[in-house]
Amino acid sequence: MNDAGYVYETFVEGGLRNRELSRRKILYYARVGRIKRGNALVIGFAMPDELETLQERGHRVVGIDRDAYAVRVARKKGCEAVMYDVDGGHLPFRDSCFDSVFAIHIIEHLVHSDTFVGEIHRILKPGGIAVIETPDYEFWGPRRFYVDKTHTTPFTKSSLRKTLRCKFDLIRIRRMCPPFILWRFTYLMFGLVNPLNMQRVSLACIARKRRLDELTGTTEQRSAG
Repeated sequence: MNDAGYVYETFVEGGLRNRELSRRKILYYARVGRIKRGNALVIGFAMPDELETLQERGHRVVGIDRDAYAVRVARKKGCEAVMYDVDGGHLPFRDSCFDSVFAIHIIEHLVHSDTFVGEIHRILKPGGIAVIETPDYEFWGPRRFYVDKTHTTPFTKSSLRKTLRCKFDLIRIRRMCPPFILWRFTYLMFGLVNPLNMQRVSLACIARKRRLDELTGTTEQRSAG
């Protein structure tokens, strides 16, 4: 199946439920990460619901996706969208231009995940917030994880922490698997894990790019040591 077919079947034929959940989820992350209004980048948005939700709350939003269908739909909705494959490449944005970056269920599809994290760090302003969500391989296991043939790089909680902490301060990294039906009605369920559905557990990470003065202080401490 090509990318357009994957996007269409997953996000259009899948019905409004998935799209409503996307709205709820991105609002939850914005609240928990205390993300203020500013320039936001949504990577791999697939459908424009997340872009529209952030726009409605005063953010200036850019979406980036490798799928032409997704970009075309977003532009028809009046969203700013860029067609680009983020795997292994230099993101087409200047340094320190975004206040927040959302990459929800993207990093597991990439071969060059370390390069991707480095690019997110580059385009974020000092103090900017990165939100990364990915399946928890420890609970999914190989059989469930690779059912999606576009999955490439699995992460556990420890490996995701290791990938991010050299560039970011981790505000929160936790496992979550709320009962999907309740996501429509409450934000509380995002903080709970459903032990009866552990194969759907995701890793939710909110991280902050270190500010220049913090980096300077760390360097001075190391020199003094």
